[in-house]
Amino acid sequence: MATPQQKFAGFFYGLLSVDILYTSLYNLCMNLIGLSEARKKFPSLVNSVGEQYDRFVISVNNKPKAVLLSFEELESLEETAEVLTIPGAKKRIEKGLEDIKKGKVIGLKEFKKNHNL
Repeated sequence: MATPQQKFAGFFYGLLSVDILYTSLYNLCMNLIGLSEARKKFPSLVNSVGEQYDRFVISVNNKPKAVLLSFEELESLEETAEVLTIPGAKKRIEKGLEDIKKGKVIGLKEFKKNHNL
């Protein structure tokens, strides 16, 4: 039987591929809206983005031109991009997830003891 850590790792291991994650989020969370309609509904779009984390692709002549998303989501995307620019970060994350899947984990008490915290 898998431990909670192993279940966690299994779930998130598949999300490590940025391409797959981005495509999934794009397809699931993006709402296409024309510029004219976006102008009319702008206050409600902003509320929807801020409260429900919806995303809107605003198009001009049926071509995507802009995206409306929450400030928190933008910060999160920028932080993720920054972390992934660190040399070797993705490999270390993958190794950590593999260790979790294999049950190679320690508890918080042991971690604190090992690091004199």
